Amino acid sequence: MTRPAKQEEMRICIKCGVERPLSEFRRRRSGTEHRHHDCRRCFNEYARERRATRRRKLIGQGVREIKNPRTSPRKVKLVLAAMMRQFGGLSGFVTTWKEQFDHAAATKPASKGVWDSIRAINRMAEIADEYQRRWDVSDLSDEELAEALAGVVHEEVHATIVHLIDSGEIILVSK
Repeated sequence: MTRPAKQEEMRICIKCGVERPLSEFRRRRSGTEHRHHDCRRCFNEYARERRATRRRKLIGQGVREIKNPRTSPRKVKLVLAAMMRQFGGLSGFVTTWKEQFDHAAATKPASKGVWDSIRAINRMAEIADEYQRRWDVSDLSDEELAEALAGVVHEEVHATIVHLIDSGEIILVSK
């Protein structure tokens, strides 16, 4: 005697309204049979949009910091470094920045967000130009070059320590 095939239970997604098998709904907790009321497709779309919104917000915060003329070049470098770490390197950072810029330009052309991005790019170009001019070493003697490099190493170490203290990775204890 053979058993009839068990038919899978169905549920209607509260977001899209489509009836789907129960396996298309995420479990509430591991090891239980309780399921969410929105299907995996709807949840994935929601999560994708939430991540994109978060990336736009992070880029917007960085843009505001960078475009500010009172922000020191060192702080701009730290903000850029943090953003590059956040977005997986230079390529991810540039791609995310362009997506944010395109989104702002498409939704509200000539808006404050678009102009802020342009100002931030100009500010980064100014800082890069200053940095490049500062490093014209063709006229330096060997001793002057060694002194300049020692100063840069000191600046970078200092900036790294300040960043680690600010981020809470290093905690100073006074006696």
